[in-house]
Amino acid sequence: MGISSGLGANLSLEEAELVLLKAIELGCTFWDTAVVYQAGVNEKLLEDFIRKHNVRDRVFNTPLEESIPALDEIRKQGKTKYIGLSKCSANTLRKANSTEYSAFKKLHESDVLIATAREHGIAYVAYSPPGYGWLVDDFPHKSPDDFAPDDFRRTVPKFQGDNLYKNKAIVEEIKRLAVRKGCTLT
Repeated sequence: MGISSGLGANLSLEEAELVLLKAIELGCTFWDTAVVYQAGVNEKLLEDFIRKHNVRDRVFNTPLEESIPALDEIRKQGKTKYIGLSKCSANTLRKANSTEYSAFKKLHESDVLIATAREHGIAYVAYSPPGYGWLVDDFPHKSPDDFAPDDFRRTVPKFQGDNLYKNKAIVEEIKRLAVRKGCTLT
């Protein structure tokens, strides 16, 4: 959840708070975040928000070996439906829960990740299904220079140099296919 950084324009803390309040109003209960979002600013924002609005009393940082058995007990009691793991090791869950999955990165279909998650009844939660903005109806960037100076995509090879133009051509073909099928990219 890069509400504090990532794709160009950063939200102010006040703007982000409004987004989070609306998310709660709409019933959103699954928020994925990481230190990578503006060097921890995103997590600090969520921490402050949770405290201010008393959404959750405490944030735990418990070793996996302790938390998974406890969470599984809660799941067995019917108090929650799922347990989520993000970017865990292969032995923990073969990275089943937080890996990029989009038209640009589908290697997990040939990998054991999705099969392992299915085998264990674990939801596969992909990040960046819209391919870091590529697969939206109106991708505004015509050249690598169009990205804001602080947009992390400036450092991602698929958005640099000739790669941007090659990938843009792929996206245009995907858009044509979507039109033929009567759907949008989003």
